[in-house]
Amino acid sequence: MTYRLEEIASITGSTLTGRDCRIERVITDSRNPYDPAATLFVAIRGNNHDGHAFIRSLYAGGVRAFLTDTDIDTAAYPEAGFVRCPDSVAALQRLATYHRNRFRGTVVAITGSNGEVLAALEGYRGRSDVFDEGLNELTTVVKYLAAFGVPQENFAVDLTIARGLDYYTGTVYETTLLDHPEIGSVCSGGRYDNLAEYYTDRQLPGVGISIGLTRLFYVLGEQKMLNPALPTAPADVLILPMTEDLAPAISLATQLRSAGVRTQLYTEQKKFKAKMNYADKLAIPYVVFLGDDEIAAGVVACKDMVSGEQTKLPFPETLARIQAGLAEKNAGKVIVE
Repeated sequence: MTYRLEEIASITGSTLTGRDCRIERVITDSRNPYDPAATLFVAIRGNNHDGHAFIRSLYAGGVRAFLTDTDIDTAAYPEAGFVRCPDSVAALQRLATYHRNRFRGTVVAITGSNGEVLAALEGYRGRSDVFDEGLNELTTVVKYLAAFGVPQENFAVDLTIARGLDYYTGTVYETTLLDHPEIGSVCSGGRYDNLAEYYTDRQLPGVGISIGLTRLFYVLGEQKMLNPALPTAPADVLILPMTEDLAPAISLATQLRSAGVRTQLYTEQKKFKAKMNYADKLAIPYVVFLGDDEIAAGVVACKDMVSGEQTKLPFPETLARIQAGLAEKNAGKVIVE
């Protein structure tokens, strides 16, 4: 990624004196190694003898672009260009921010087949250790997906993916339904080697996914693939306490839940018709009434909301009736083929 020296001056809010030229590589201070194969852009700080000597040595070695906050006799370097700024460190920070944003925008714009994307990314290798590590990991993932027999048309290297959480340390991925791109990702995740360190001193590398069940079932519903005969109510039984003391109703709910029956306890002070409408609206298959008479007789009044049949039986028999009815209602498959 190259710049013209006049562009550097504009980005950093500095003044260009001397000759304009194209910049291929940036060196931020005199401690960095000199690479005679590249056109270097060097920042020199301070008005001192060592700084001037370093500029002279680099100029003699072919460097023709400088960012400096020291006074330089530019006439002594007729073929060089100088970006003169009050604070070279601040100028470099502005340049670094601009460069990162530009680099990201350039990389994200890369599209094509998996091989074409990886080949294009290879052109940026050597500019950042972090980038090189990420490219190596991405190349390995693509290689192993092929080894696992995943067809090339079933996955794509997408450089626009950005997960919203900062604990990812490697490759991230998202799964979409090609016929329903409007709902976004339905299965996403990535590698997070350091996440477990929030809870333990041990280093436990990890990788995982989350599945968007709501989105998946929305699509299944849209495509008429869900069995409409299966119950979708949030509970199997709705208990309507008919006494001020809720203890018997709570005890009954506990017994039903212990037997694996999803049970909801209705405690709002509303009219009986409103309570029944609530059960009917949610398609709860069974409603249980528990009043003083039922408690005294040791029975449970239970109404099948589909057939309308109502019984008063001891708890074991009522439970058996409910379980048999639920087994029949849940006998079908969820997905209609």
